[in-house]
Amino acid sequence: MLKCFIPFNELTIRNADGGFNKTPCCKIAGSSIINDNQILKIKKGLYSADKNAPKECNYCWNAENQGLISWRMHEGKIPEKWKNTNLLEHPRGKLIQFLKLGFDTTCDSACIYCDSNNSTTWNKEIINNSKYVEQLLPYPDIYQFVPSANNNLEQTQSHVKDFLKYIGSEIYKHESHFNIAFLGGEPFLSPALNDGKFIEYIDCFYKHAPHDFCLVYEFNTNCNTPTTLIDKNLKLIEKYKKRYINSIPKIIISGESFGPALEYIRYGTNCVQYMENIEKYFSKPWLQISLNLAINVFSIPSLHKHFKFIFDLCKKYDKKIGITPGCVYKPKGLHPCVLPNTNEIQQYIDDAVNNIDTNYINETTSIDNTINVLNNLKEGFGSQDHLLPELKNYIKYVKIVRKQNIKDFIPELQKYVA
Repeated sequence: MLKCFIPFNELTIRNADGGFNKTPCCKIAGSSIINDNQILKIKKGLYSADKNAPKECNYCWNAENQGLISWRMHEGKIPEKWKNTNLLEHPRGKLIQFLKLGFDTTCDSACIYCDSNNSTTWNKEIINNSKYVEQLLPYPDIYQFVPSANNNLEQTQSHVKDFLKYIGSEIYKHESHFNIAFLGGEPFLSPALNDGKFIEYIDCFYKHAPHDFCLVYEFNTNCNTPTTLIDKNLKLIEKYKKRYINSIPKIIISGESFGPALEYIRYGTNCVQYMENIEKYFSKPWLQISLNLAINVFSIPSLHKHFKFIFDLCKKYDKKIGITPGCVYKPKGLHPCVLPNTNEIQQYIDDAVNNIDTNYINETTSIDNTINVLNNLKEGFGSQDHLLPELKNYIKYVKIVRKQNIKDFIPELQKYVA
């Protein structure tokens, strides 16, 4: 039986020094899987009876072995139509339905749970503070200088465009829609995507796909982009939607906290700009919205405020949204279950659940997954307290390097981490 659908559903292609990286799941970190035979090996491993195979999927196996809800458990479910099909022997098994693209890591934020592989701001910080990185951050694989890959950009772009033409010629035979996600860094700041360059990839998909086929193209944004750039891109997206009438532009909002906590977690973000940009997205009736939650130890006290802000906008603009709930498993010390199991911590989760307005969530599975993740946290608080020293080192790093004291940004946690 197939254990996870993700490698049959998605592919991430990132430009990198020396070529481009392909991974069949966003949680397979640090791998340079550029060979289709290696991807096939992972797919075969997911049909294996060994519950911990393939090893490339250890991100999820490790989480599950700790009794936690893994990415696989809420994002890797097998669609009903493919449950009784051996995809290793079916034409659909050679395709994907979701292509994630990262041409560079240009980003104006350095989220506490992110790293130098995904943010130029993190990369610069590591160069300038290598002493504290080595002393306090115990993950040399994600906190190391990442050289520029601009010299490979044309090669990566050419490969992606050819791949999109191929997918467009086949996927409509098996599925009702296809997704393209423009990742970052921050996609609206990417030199490879700005000034309407993202349109080239949409055109490539439709070169052989029926023009009335549904293409969902989404931008995973930190919502910190300057207003002038937001306005410029929204005008381009609205104009282009008219060319392919069934195409669906979508904004994926990255965020899971509110106010000063947001600026602590998502270093470089201005919370006022963040809120203004999000409301601007909500105000566009032709634009779909979804939340991408990376719930972490620092977001717990203000998650309910974040939900209130979002669902107040849902009501104001009568707009339904999607939610993809996730927890930070690496760095391990940032997992919410490092916090103790107290009535106060439990209440934060209860408040978050109570602020979810299910009338404005467009998929039942999103509702169930989100509530299950939150309830799982309630049961797990205190189970990872052995990682408290690691968490304290992160707090110390932020205080020294970023000049942010947790008592000024998330005072609710001060007594637990002092």
